[in-house]
Amino acid sequence: MSGANCPQCGTIDQVRRVRAVYEAQTGTYAGVSTAYTAPARSTVHTSGVSSTLLAQQLAPPPQPFTERQRGGCVLALLCAVPVAAALMTLPLLAGDAPDAGRNALIFWGVTGLPALVAALALLIHRVLARRAARQRFRAQTAAFPALFAVWEAAFTCGRCHLAYLPPGPFAPTGPRSVLVPGFQHLVWAVAQELRGSGTPR
Repeated sequence: MSGANCPQCGTIDQVRRVRAVYEAQTGTYAGVSTAYTAPARSTVHTSGVSSTLLAQQLAPPPQPFTERQRGGCVLALLCAVPVAAALMTLPLLAGDAPDAGRNALIFWGVTGLPALVAALALLIHRVLARRAARQRFRAQTAAFPALFAVWEAAFTCGRCHLAYLPPGPFAPTGPRSVLVPGFQHLVWAVAQELRGSGTPR
């Protein structure tokens, strides 16, 4: 039995590379729609990527990406509130009122201090989240070559609805196969074994 033969039915006529099936069942689309709402006309441009369920199940491993951090505007606003509160207390401190200092402190404590504490908490959260995102990105970058190599080597049989790795570097003891819905798990499992065994990647 050659490497391309299906390990379940033994035939080759319905066997194709996973990459070929994925590319054949994935495409882009673009369109324009026009809506008339008196007295104006609006035009909407749409575009995107369409894929069948089979293509989604046989999709390649995702490219490593850097997660975008959010909350910057909220952090800037929270930092601005204590500054504004401090500036607003200056007239109180400059006045000749007997309790000016105490009133200024109360005012700043009620308005500025909670915002400052919230800003510090958000800043710490952002720093920790950014550190975790960098660690995930490094892990994704390290894992991607092995994942993609395994995905590239895979075949699928349209008759058996099977995805498999033929005998070779990724299946040294014989074909490794799963039903198509479990293909992503197979890719991750084999790639993890390769990385754990020190196989070059």
